[in-house]
Amino acid sequence: MVCRVRLCDVSFLQRSKNCFLHCILPIFLWSIGSNAIDYSNGHIIPGTTFLEFFTSSVLGSALVSIIHFLFAIIGSVIAWLILKLKEGK
Repeated sequence: MVCRVRLCDVSFLQRSKNCFLHCILPIFLWSIGSNAIDYSNGHIIPGTTFLEFFTSSVLGSALVSIIHFLFAIIGSVIAWLILKLKEGK
């Protein structure tokens, strides 16, 4: 029984890593793309250089991705706890 639980936990963690990777990357790319469209349409603060805009876009996109990642972790932990509760019954 203990080995079965460990194998299940390892499998769960491996699936979670893939899930988290697929959670972060698309949101990051979407945010960068959205910022690039804003830049090309001229929706920027006057006097902002491209380097300043690019840096703030990358940092902002990273922040959005991290927030999305944290919510994915919370959801994953809730799902894992529900599975553990069902397994215990």
